[in-house]
Amino acid sequence: MDKAFSTRLDEDLIRQIDRFVKERPISKKRLIELSVRNYLDQIGASNDHEIIDRSFGAWKRKEKPQDTWSQARRAFNKGFSRHTKISNQA
Repeated sequence: MDKAFSTRLDEDLIRQIDRFVKERPISKKRLIELSVRNYLDQIGASNDHEIIDRSFGAWKRKEKPQDTWSQARRAFNKGFSRHTKISNQA
């Protein structure tokens, strides 16, 4: 199933794409698909879930989840109270 994909591109690149597809029997969609796949193959990107391999265990922490949450909440409250003090003084 195809999905819509939207992005902003440089105008010169868009003109190059338009000229390229007018001169050859290929659609813009097919050109972009082939280009992206070629780029990914070139840099060695794969469709596997390597992010899981790279980050495996990152969720394992020595402290309890409640301790992590409490620490983050204290930092948030400290920053929040600092900003409310500044705005109350104004």
